[in-house]
Amino acid sequence: MSASGQRILLVGGGREALDLLQDARKLGLKVVNLNSRSHFKDSFIPLIEHALITDYQDMATVIPIVLAMHRVMPFDQVISLSEAGLVPAAELAEALGMPANPLATVRMLKHKPLMRERLNEAGLSPVMAREGHTLDDVRAFMAACGGSAILKPADGASSFSVHRVDDPEQARVAVEAMRAAGLRSFLMEEYLDGPEISAEAFSFDGRHVVIAVTDKWTLDSHVEVGHAIPSSIDPDVRQEVVALVHAFLDVVGLRNGPSHTEIKLTSRGPRIIESHNRVGGDRINDLVNIAYGVNMKSMALAWLCGCAEPLRAPPPAIAGAAIRFFTPAPGTVTAIEHEDQVRAMPGFEDMRITVRVGDVVRPVRSSDDRAGQVIARGGDVDEAIVRCERMRDALRIVTE
Repeated sequence: MSASGQRILLVGGGREALDLLQDARKLGLKVVNLNSRSHFKDSFIPLIEHALITDYQDMATVIPIVLAMHRVMPFDQVISLSEAGLVPAAELAEALGMPANPLATVRMLKHKPLMRERLNEAGLSPVMAREGHTLDDVRAFMAACGGSAILKPADGASSFSVHRVDDPEQARVAVEAMRAAGLRSFLMEEYLDGPEISAEAFSFDGRHVVIAVTDKWTLDSHVEVGHAIPSSIDPDVRQEVVALVHAFLDVVGLRNGPSHTEIKLTSRGPRIIESHNRVGGDRINDLVNIAYGVNMKSMALAWLCGCAEPLRAPPPAIAGAAIRFFTPAPGTVTAIEHEDQVRAMPGFEDMRITVRVGDVVRPVRSSDDRAGQVIARGGDVDEAIVRCERMRDALRIVTE
């Protein structure tokens, strides 16, 4: 079946949506972009049929408008691959009577306490967790779990306001920081030891394929500063991870499309941290494409529109891929040096620098505080990592 002529409603999307819109153009899709004024980009205009600019979280307003549009220019599908658009897209698909992942599933993945409650009920990847509101709640939880805890927003992303607390003073500082960020409730989880990875999967009518496992590097602030694919974990551990992801996606009820599941490899075995029914951020889709030749964003569009064949098995790796993020010292940017040198280095794939001379670099407390990234390819993942780190180190973002 061809997707040509089908019309999709794309909910949300910022800079990362440009690739998706270009893929939609290649598939012959007509796109209506429902987006907020702050995220809609002028570069979208040549690639879309119409734009509907409004607060798309306001379903009481948006649903009647979309239903009216649907009567005169019918939509074939509703899709979102951006964090803020996932639940609104599921709500709109339900209102339009379109087949989609269950709204309850999408809400569960977005709201971490619901997901953790579901997993603990199912006896899968057990992690002690509780919703908290006050410092006393945190102290009581730390006493109950017998040690360190992680505090994070119930529905956050991009490593925003994630705190590890090991003692009462750290708990006090973390709660004050979360209140300053406007959070009145948060999720408390027992601290999980071990390295963090993620699984990049795609579901085809309830049959799940883990395409890639991603190694991660994080700062003490839990902000990710590097990824590499394929993962270097032991093959037996990878099998455990794949089995866990399959069981997890079944338990939460995800039936179709991409998923990005974050996992800790603890001393008690792999444990789910969180998951999203979208492609991983931090340009993980680009790494998957380099390493396995699979564009998960394009596949999401094609599968949704009925013009893609399902993967029968995980594809073999064809290369190694790595990304490293720039984290210059806080201060005002006075110079950016050696860009051309980096672009000429072996294995260079792409580089984006998100600061300019005169910009202020902040301490890295969330993903938004990073100053850009560089991506490298290698014959295998070890070569990709070495090349990427040389590129990261060669670029100089001077601050004072």
